Amino acid sequence: MKEFIEQFNDFSNWKSVNDIFNTLDYIGATCNFSHIAAISKLLFPEIVIISDCVFLKDSNQNKDIKGFWENASSISNLEKVINFICINNLTNMESEKNNIFLNEQIAILIKNIWKNHFVNIHKDKNIEIEIYNDEYDGWCITIYQKDKFKHPKPEVLPEW
Repeated sequence: MKEFIEQFNDFSNWKSVNDIFNTLDYIGATCNFSHIAAISKLLFPEIVIISDCVFLKDSNQNKDIKGFWENASSISNLEKVINFICINNLTNMESEKNNIFLNEQIAILIKNIWKNHFVNIHKDKNIEIEIYNDEYDGWCITIYQKDKFKHPKPEVLPEW
């Protein structure tokens, strides 16, 4: 069994040749609880609301919020930059980072899940989810408040 899993560690290979085991068997054979918990944080992210701004709690960009705050022209502009996630950075395999089609499909999947997630939890925020193909970073996803596009950012830099 272990040799079979190692040979077909890639899910698409597993799925294409496998008529004995199902998707849940694949997850059970290749993932642990930590993987599932981390992926659930990606698919159903927590947000923090600071000074009427919506930020992804686990964003890597929040470390540089001071610089982004100084350059942002509106709440939406600030949120777009802080909430930016590069799909290429979600995997450690170089072959997967270069798979433009796969990365686009993952971006679309995340967008659809986020749309349902944020609509159900934060109906009052009018959250927009945008995916785009960046020249340097590849496929990316971000969220921002659509109705705050022209609202100036608050004067005070929020504490994270």
